[in-house]
Amino acid sequence: MKSIRSALLALIVCTTCALTARGADEARSPAERDGSLINAFQVMCTLQTPDFDHLSGQAGAMRMKMLGDDTSTTPTGETIHEKAWFGMLTTGSFALRTEQMRGIKGVSTSCAIEGSVADVAAFRDAAIKTLRLGPSSEQRTAEGVHATYWDGYGGEGDTLVLSDMERPAGHFMQVKLLNMVKAASAASH
Repeated sequence: MKSIRSALLALIVCTTCALTARGADEARSPAERDGSLINAFQVMCTLQTPDFDHLSGQAGAMRMKMLGDDTSTTPTGETIHEKAWFGMLTTGSFALRTEQMRGIKGVSTSCAIEGSVADVAAFRDAAIKTLRLGPSSEQRTAEGVHATYWDGYGGEGDTLVLSDMERPAGHFMQVKLLNMVKAASAASH
């Protein structure tokens, strides 16, 4: 149920981004669009360790439109809190997503930027170059989403995930920084 809800929210966000940004995206070059999404990720997600409350405050201060705020509990007892916002860049719309999962293993917090792109491969190449990513740790494909992982991107417990999604409304990319604080460390924070 959780993955279906997340997939539906992602589809709504991506479709909204595509329809709203179509004019702005066409007015800019694909390289400018790629660069602006990557820059938004760097500014919003990498200047500090992802912090759920800080990201919520940052989105509010930027007057971003709330797309969703959902809290759920998994069958194994983890609590998941997700929020998503819609915003504009000079090259078109984008979404900011944050998620925090708390459970017996610790606390996992993520910050992600997603938006429509003209060419998935070109965006992937630009992100790898700009973010100075080396060989990936792992690649997975599920439900039409191709994800590539880089463990230890920002430090111990950090993983960068670059995902692409082909949707009827176009090509979408998500760049996510995931931080995991294990249970013993989480108790001291």
